[in-house]
Amino acid sequence: MDTILILKSPPYDAGNYFNPSVLPFMGKYLLANGCVYSYEIHFEWLDPSLEETHITFSPIKDKYLGIGPGPSALQNSKIVGGDARMVFLNEQRTRILLACTGWYHPIRMRLVELVVNETSGLLQADKEYRLNPLQHRAHMDHKNWSPFLYNESVLFVESIEPLIVLKTHIEEESVNGALGQVGTTLVSDTRSVIHWPYGALRGGSPAKLIGKGRYLTFFHSRLTLPHNGRVSYYFGALVFSGDPPFRILSISRVPIMHKDFYEGPWDSIKFYDYVYYPMNFFFHSGEDQMFDECENECLRGSRGDITLSMGAQDGFGFVAKINLLELLSSMVAVQQASEPRRRKKQ
Repeated sequence: MDTILILKSPPYDAGNYFNPSVLPFMGKYLLANGCVYSYEIHFEWLDPSLEETHITFSPIKDKYLGIGPGPSALQNSKIVGGDARMVFLNEQRTRILLACTGWYHPIRMRLVELVVNETSGLLQADKEYRLNPLQHRAHMDHKNWSPFLYNESVLFVESIEPLIVLKTHIEEESVNGALGQVGTTLVSDTRSVIHWPYGALRGGSPAKLIGKGRYLTFFHSRLTLPHNGRVSYYFGALVFSGDPPFRILSISRVPIMHKDFYEGPWDSIKFYDYVYYPMNFFFHSGEDQMFDECENECLRGSRGDITLSMGAQDGFGFVAKINLLELLSSMVAVQQASEPRRRKKQ
C-alpha cells in the first residue's frame, strides 16, 4: 500500500483535516472534511494529480461548481456534524447522500441530500433528516453506520458483528429547512465466526460493489493495550454478499498497516496512542480514469486499484492506494455461525 499525506495544514478556515472523505463528483473531487475546532463538516473541491506510484490532491483555487447556501443545512460551505460518508442517490450521479454523526444525545446519524442547483450551479443541501434506529435499540448511541446502494435504494450497515442491515423510510418530510425524520426496518441480521483480536468491529467506509454479487467495505476497531492502558485504533476490510440475507464472506487477516501509521508521536490526548479511521474509497485505473463502482473488469490488472481517504490522529488525513486483487487475496474466508465446523482431514 502506498500512502501520501493529504494537505496537512490547509490554508483555509476548515482547520486541519479530521476524517476527510473524498468522492469523485461532476468531473472533480468533493472533499467533506471534519474540523478539529468545531463539530462541523466543511466542503472543498479537489483536483487530483496522478503520478506513476500515487495520487495527490490539492485544493482548487477557483471555485468549481461553487458551494453555496441552500434551503437547508449547508450554509457557508459547512454542515453541523462529523465523520461524513457519501454515496450517490441516482444513476446520473447528480445527487449525493451524506451520512454523518449528529451532535444530539443520544447520538444519532444525520442524513443530508446534496444536489447541484440547475439555476445557480451551486452544490446545495436540499433536505436533511435524523436517522432513527430500530425501536428495541433506541436506548443506544448510534454512529458509524455505513451506507451502500442496493437495487437503487440506500441501505445501512448498522452493525458488523452481528451484521445488521437496515432500510429506511421517511417518517416526517424535510420541508423548508426543517429537520425531517427517517425510520428504519430490518433487512437482515446474520452471525459469523470472526477472528479479529484487535477490538470490536465498527463501521467505516460506505460499501461498494466489486464485480457481481459482493460488497467491499473498510471497518475500524479500537483496542485497549494491556501494557499501558492506552487505546489504539486499527482498520481492515471485509466483503459481504450482494443480496439479502447479507452475510460476511471474508475479512482481513490482520490490520492494514503502513510504516507511517504507527510511528512518531502519540496522539496529544493521553488516553490514545494511534488513531486511524477509514472514511471513503473509490476505484481508479492505469488509464487515469477514476470511478465510483467496480465492474468485473475492475478485478483484473491495473483497473483494480483503490484510493482510500482516511483520518489520522484526529487532526490530519491520508490517502492510501491499495491494489484490489492483493487486498482480496490477503483476506480469509468467514464461516457463518449456523454452519457446523468442518473437521480437518486426517
